[in-house]
Amino acid sequence: MFERHYLVSSDGNVSVRLANGWLVTPSGRNKGLISECDLVELDEGLKPRIPSQKPSSEFMMHQVFYEERSDIFAVLHCHPTWATVFACTDWELNDCLMTESVVGLGSVPKAKIAIPSTNGLSEGIRPFVKGSSAVLLGNHGLVVGGASLEDAFNRLETVEHFARISYLSKMSGHPSLIDPNTVRQLEDLREGYGMKGPFINCEPCATKPDPKNQEKEELKRRIVESIVLKMR
Repeated sequence: MFERHYLVSSDGNVSVRLANGWLVTPSGRNKGLISECDLVELDEGLKPRIPSQKPSSEFMMHQVFYEERSDIFAVLHCHPTWATVFACTDWELNDCLMTESVVGLGSVPKAKIAIPSTNGLSEGIRPFVKGSSAVLLGNHGLVVGGASLEDAFNRLETVEHFARISYLSKMSGHPSLIDPNTVRQLEDLREGYGMKGPFINCEPCATKPDPKNQEKEELKRRIVESIVLKMR
């Protein structure tokens, strides 16, 4: 996550469900510098087995996934650039734009802004986690759950990739959205692919270009092109 710039410095946190507790990244540490011995093991009462260690203060948010979803064994929270753009704007990450995202992701719901490391942040995602394994955090970032660390990381990458393409498509002013009939056919592929979900389906025709804003959209497109060129 650190190497792919999904987080910086002490941002973000990771946890894994164990047979008799949890393994969590430590509080306030740079994720690019920690090692295996820095990970904090919590017992079933959420107390560190090594009293001197301090787990991430946002583990409460991870707990919501574990409480609501027996199929979740790993949770990742970070601030990936493109997904966080959607978390920090009034745009929703719900367009039926890519065949792969329609099948494997659907829509990504967004929780309202809440103060980090508080009960408000944790309870803010609770209404969404039963129906989705990825939740945008308003003006904050992204949290994902998975059946394993690899599964959770794959979902993180899928959300970030979809967010980037969605953003650039919107900025083009001419996103080509998938028609509802094709969307339904794509969603029907999930069972054959062994995808158990849960999924919040994307919204067909969720974004339609407004002819009145073509000049504004063209300006945005040029700005985005300039930014992308500088990021290469």
